[in-house]
Amino acid sequence: MRPAAAVGDFHSAPYVHPDSFSASEVTVGDDAWKLPGTLTIPKGAGSFPALVLVHGSGPNDRDESVGGAKVFRGLAEGLASRGMAVLRYEKRTRQYPQQWAEDANF
Repeated sequence: MRPAAAVGDFHSAPYVHPDSFSASEVTVGDDAWKLPGTLTIPKGAGSFPALVLVHGSGPNDRDESVGGAKVFRGLAEGLASRGMAVLRYEKRTRQYPQQWAEDANF
């Protein structure tokens, strides 16, 4: 057994074609709870089918990082390589942990 790779050691899967898409930083929402995100979009003339990746439980990042694995990033890059736009974003409980902890209604 080997220790998990560090988060910075991510390598794209062989089916990802980095020249076929671009990734841009975006903001989801415009209120006090706005979230940073990444829009991965195919190059070329669109329109493209689109997908929003939604997190599971826990304070997950936009990539659903688990050790060195970045599940959502891998999905986004793979789908964008095949002509689909993908939006992924930081979960509110990760972006605003203190605010959530202090919210009596949470």
